[in-house]
Amino acid sequence: MQGHDDIQKIYADAEASLPARNCTRTTRCCRFAETGREPYVTRAETDYLFAVLRASGRRMPPPRDDGACPFLDRDEKTCTIYEGRPFGCRTHFCREAGGSVTAQELKPSLDRLAALDEKLGADGPRPLTRVLNDIVKAGTPRAKRRWIPSHKFVRD
Repeated sequence: MQGHDDIQKIYADAEASLPARNCTRTTRCCRFAETGREPYVTRAETDYLFAVLRASGRRMPPPRDDGACPFLDRDEKTCTIYEGRPFGCRTHFCREAGGSVTAQELKPSLDRLAALDEKLGADGPRPLTRVLNDIVKAGTPRAKRRWIPSHKFVRD
């Protein structure tokens, strides 16, 4: 898929340059309705996330009634797409994990994500659940989807 190597490089560079994290798996960051926070994803991040999902043999989970991330596993402690999780999930710095970092520290990675998004013909990040809901509404099998700049999935 286009952009996968770029996404992996952006994620690896961010991990190397940002303060070390120690996730304690409180999963508070996965509870969007509870926290009022949700990661925004770019086109390349979404494509990468779905590639990881397919490689694991899993299917896209349905939306959750409790407002939590649909990728939070039934055990309530495991991300089913951990390897492919978006940048916003990788940089959610809860107190338990070590606290926050500055916007200045995040900016280089965010700029690279924006540039890649533009290169792929998309027009900016969107909330993860909105992207997932659009996919569900489209009802199109994953293999037949492609993202177009208007951020809608269409049949090939």
